[in-house]
Formats: sequence, structure tokens, C-alpha cells
Amino acid sequence: MKLKLYKEGKVFFFASQGELNSSAPVFYNPKMKQNRDFTILVGAWLRKEKKKGINYLEPLSASGVRGLRFAKEIEASKVIISDKKKTAYQVMQTNIKINELESKVTPFNLKAITLMEILKEMMFWFDLVDIDPFGSPIYFVEAASAILKRRGVLAVTATDLATLQGVKPETCFRRYGVMPYRTDYSKELGLRVLISSVILRVSPSEIFLEPILSFAGKHYYRIFFQEVKGFNYKRWGYNLYCKSCLWRGTTSIEESHYHKCPNCGGNIKVIGPLWLGPLVSCNLIEKLKEMLRNFRYIEDRENQKLLSLLSQECSAPPFYFDLHSFSSRIRVSPPNIEETMLRVKELGYSAYRTHFSSTAIKSNIGAKDLTELLRRRN
Repeated sequence: MKLKLYKEGKVFFFASQGELNSSAPVFYNPKMKQNRDFTILVGAWLRKEKKKGINYLEPLSASGVRGLRFAKEIEASKVIISDKKKTAYQVMQTNIKINELESKVTPFNLKAITLMEILKEMMFWFDLVDIDPFGSPIYFVEAASAILKRRGVLAVTATDLATLQGVKPETCFRRYGVMPYRTDYSKELGLRVLISSVILRVSPSEIFLEPILSFAGKHYYRIFFQEVKGFNYKRWGYNLYCKSCLWRGTTSIEESHYHKCPNCGGNIKVIGPLWLGPLVSCNLIEKLKEMLRNFRYIEDRENQKLLSLLSQECSAPPFYFDLHSFSSRIRVSPPNIEETMLRVKELGYSAYRTHFSSTAIKSNIGAKDLTELLRRRN
């Protein structure tokens, strides 16, 4: 086994050298640094909100880099990291020592669900539980949510994007309980499918979650949920999509009986039930922007850009328009994004940039009016 010494944030650590795949003895993916940076930002915000040290659990740790950063960079009270691989556990022990974090970080060599069940029996509760597996996090969320403190945060990462975005609809239905459909806004649809499935998975246990920060990375989804008092039915519903004219809409959870497109009369797809509420908290985004200024070593262009885009779209309606894809479907040349946003606003609609795509906007304009606007330009 070849190990390499890495540095990320304020920690040094050993991990496997070579290809990035799940078979590596001690997996580490440097391309997921932004994912981990946002864990630090949310942890720092949570610590400030609670006005005391916080407990953190990562039961799928590999090298332990995320937990080590959490312990060192936001001065958490207690961090527990674990991995079922014996080699990873041994390397985690070394990584804890070289960062002098023995008093704060405790490693385990257990399967994730086994560890979380033991911690529940011990009545050990956490402010933040972080689930970052290969593939889907859905198998772990019930055990993870059961050890959250009141107003605690559950963070999940998913990398099975093809399934969530409708490339494998049967697998998505089996795994997440929603039959998706390929649309020109599938990146957002997949994120909402994941949010919906996690919330519904834990709600029978009278544990209620809502997303406070969620985004699509290059090869993953990342969501931070916070425990809330009750289940808000008003934020749920169905996505309606017409393949013929690209019309899209939403309907409440009680009104799902749509058969024909109101725009062209074609057949529509009804996708859901889905979380149709905000993907991020506008208030939290502003606080994270302030937090980022206190963490100069992660205040890079990518993190600033993502926060800026999330700030712009935090109050936008669901489901973006990819203007290049949309233009291709209606057979016009791709428009200038900023110019189109200005023209949309002149018609009295809202328009926002979105992090999902550099060629997309979010707006309450309808597909019919957008089609006419783009065709007039040509």
C-alpha cells in the first residue's frame, strides 16, 4: 500500500496514492475539497449559534480528513470518526497523532450503522452528523438522524447522480421512492428528489428535517438539513413537465391530477411528491459569506462564486431554464444570458442566475412567454 502525505485546510494527513476509487485502502478525493470547506463553514456557523463547543460525527471517514479539519479549524468539543476498513482505521490513528488532536478526536473501526446504533444506546447526541458515502446516503439517514441533538444538522453527500437525474428511473424509484424524468433542469430535479427522500425516510420516526443549504457540485450533491419542529406540507407538491412545448409547473400535494399541458394540450409528466420549498436559507447564506471572510485559507474564487450564486437564487422559484438547451429545442440561436435576463425583467418577471448551470436562469416566466421572447430576438 502506497501512502502520500497531503495537506488540506490546516491539517496534514496520510491517504492512498494513486487512482480515485472506492477500492483504495485509504480513499481521499482532493476534488471534493469544496464539499469539505462548506462543512467547515456550516460547522463554524453552528458553533456560533449554539454559543458553545459542538460534537461532530463522521461514520464513513476513510483518511479522516473531514473530521480532523472540523476538530482543528472550528475547535469542536468532540469529534468521532470511523471506517470499517482496518487499514483506514490505522491510518486515521496516525493522522490524529500528527495533528496533535488525540484529546478531541476518537477513531473507531466499525460499520457506520453499527457505530450509530451503539452511540444511540449510549445516548450520545451530536450537533452535526455527516454522511459522505460512495453512491447514495439514503441507507444511513435513519440511524444518523436518530442521534441528532435538537436543532442539529444532518449533512449528506450523494454521488449517484445518474440515478437521481433520471438516467436510471427504475433504480431511482426503488432507492428514493420517486420516478424521475429527464428534463432540461434535471440537475435541480435530482437534488429535490434526494431532499424529498431523506425527509420522508426519517419522518415516520417523528424526526423532521428541512434543507438549510443544498447545492450541486461537479460530481455530487451536498445537502445540510436542520432538525425542525414539524412537517410543513405546504412546501411539498409535484413537478409537471411537458416534453412537447417545454412547459413546466408545480402543484400542491393535494392537487396532482393533471393529464394535459395547459399550454399545448400535450401529455404531461407528473413527478413527485417533491420538496418544492427553498433549497437554501437566505439568512444562512449571508452568514456563511461573513464566515468565509474569517477563513482566509478557504476564501478562494470557487467558494466565493458558489455563495454568490446561492445568494442570488435563494428566493427564486423552483426549476431553472437552461437557455442553451431551451433555445435548441425551439430552434433559435443561444441568447446572451444577461441580455435575456434584462428582457425577462422588462416583461415584469423575476430573473436570477443559478449555480446549476452557467447557461441557465431561474424565473417565474412561463415557457410560452420565454419562447416568444427568444424567437422575437431572432
